[in-house]
Order: sequence, then C-alpha cells, then structure tokens
Amino acid sequence: MKEQIRREIKYLALAIIFAIGIICSLYLLPDSSDPFCEIDCSDNDYKETFGINNGWYGIVIFTILLFLSTYLFLCPEDCKSYRRIKLILTGATSFGAGLAVYFLYLQQFVLKEYCIYCLIIDIGILVSLGIIIFARDKNVTTS
Repeated sequence: MKEQIRREIKYLALAIIFAIGIICSLYLLPDSSDPFCEIDCSDNDYKETFGINNGWYGIVIFTILLFLSTYLFLCPEDCKSYRRIKLILTGATSFGAGLAVYFLYLQQFVLKEYCIYCLIIDIGILVSLGIIIFARDKNVTTS
C-alpha cells in the first residue's frame, strides 16, 4: 500500500510539472508578450526549429508527457501496457532533458540573457528526469 501511494505521488508530481510546461510554452508562441520575460523569445535566431516555433513543440510534447504520466497514475501496476508506457515516458523525458541542457547553454553562453519561461521549462524537465530516475517503482510485476 505504501508503495502504491509513493507511485501515485510520483506520477502526480510529473503531471503537475508537465502541465506547468504546457502553460509556459504558451508564452513562447508568436505574438505572446510578457513583462516578466527579459528577452523576446519570438525575436531571436533560436525561436524556431525546422521552421516551427519552439512553443508549439513544447505544447505538443508536454501534452503527450502529461497524458503518459496521467495514464501511469491511473493505471494499476499489473496493467499490460504499464512497462511500455513507463519506458516511453522515461525515454521522452530523457530526450527532453538533453534539449533542456542545450537551451540552458544557449541562454547562458550564446544569448547571454534568460527567459523565465524557458528556465521554468528546462528546470522542470530536468527535475522530471530526476524524479523518474530516483523514485523508481519497486515490485512492478507486469507481464
């Protein structure tokens, strides 16, 4: 029972972090301005990847991560797809953490300015990876 509560808290925490990521990604969209952001994220060379605004990537990716973490929160451990979904969530979060390190590098050494929303997103995805790695599920008996 204690392990079940621990698992639920883990996936609830991830869902909250991913929901915050969606909200912050909305501020990175074109025509979004905010007095809290020190730089104009819609007006630099790194605002787009493959011609698509990075805010859209954030919204889509964080929405998928939110659905995956919510599924794991609601799914019993003996559910057949539990391990598969957990693996997808871990892989996607690991990839996102790599991107977060890259974007933190850009802000620190290239742009030499910080966007509060980008920092929240980047730190959030790194914390998410830490939660996934250090709060591992124990005694998962799925087949």
